[in-house]
Amino acid sequence: MKRTLLLFFLMFHACGSQAASTQWYIMLGAFKEETHGEIAASNLRNTALKCGFDAKFDYSVTLRGTTLGYVVTFIGPFGKRSIAEDLLPGVKACIPEAYIKQVILGD
Repeated sequence: MKRTLLLFFLMFHACGSQAASTQWYIMLGAFKEETHGEIAASNLRNTALKCGFDAKFDYSVTLRGTTLGYVVTFIGPFGKRSIAEDLLPGVKACIPEAYIKQVILGD
């Protein structure tokens, strides 16, 4: 699963311009890898899916601007912050801790 997500991100952003590598995400949660982070991230993704949001999770090493050593659950990417801002209130109704973050995809 994580290889599929990583491959998708790398292929998607390799085709775009330099500016396309910076995106906006709605961050739902981050969990330490060494404390079963993948399980917690998957559970949070499932909660978001039940609320109708297409959430994903990946390792923080692939997302510059996030703390290393975590599994991050998120919605996005969005090309404009305003799109994420419009969606955020509905996400927060399901996952109150959600917030917007600008992320640069890693190499």
